[in-house]
Amino acid sequence: MNNIIISNSCVGFNIIKRKKILPYNNPFIGSLIPNDIDYLKLVNNFYNYVNAPVNLGEAKIDSLFAIQNKNIYYVHPDIKTPYPIIYLGDVEIHFIHEKNNAECLNKFNYRIERMREIIKNEKYKIIFLWSFSEFFNDHINFQKIIDEYCSNNINNLIIDKYFIGCPQYNNGNTNYINIDAWKNIKLIRNSSHVYDFNDQQFSIHVFLKKIKFI
Repeated sequence: MNNIIISNSCVGFNIIKRKKILPYNNPFIGSLIPNDIDYLKLVNNFYNYVNAPVNLGEAKIDSLFAIQNKNIYYVHPDIKTPYPIIYLGDVEIHFIHEKNNAECLNKFNYRIERMREIIKNEKYKIIFLWSFSEFFNDHINFQKIIDEYCSNNINNLIIDKYFIGCPQYNNGNTNYINIDAWKNIKLIRNSSHVYDFNDQQFSIHVFLKKIKFI
């Protein structure tokens, strides 16, 4: 049985470590997908992206993240830049904990191949995770993005999407996890262009209480 846990940040990887899912069964381990629309595309077209071409590349200078962040890289005191950037199709993935491009690409390739084999031959569930606190971009219409992410989730036996969100955006989806304390939260970003109220340990705890593993 394979629980394939994917998120747009290190939250998914930390849940994988806590659940001791080894060997790693997906290529997104320790990565960041800093453009929210890229993550949305990946989630809602996942089986197309599973077989998309994999390439090393450069971070886009004109992406929403780069423009709003005023830097093509994720800026944090513990993160050294430049770090490897891998494209799965047109999805830009930042490997903020890796240093060597060739090693990173090699890891990505054998992990995605392992995931492809699982999807072809074994029992599995894809578990997507996203938290409002980890929207890396500012948007005019948050509701539209949340609704698109949550769509086609009900009664899907092999794909689950979980979202931690504010009460005002709750769309009634069974896997929308309402956080009352976020109702009037201030959307202030820190020097890493991440919301001040973001707390990955909190998100991990909330997701672990809600996720239905196989």
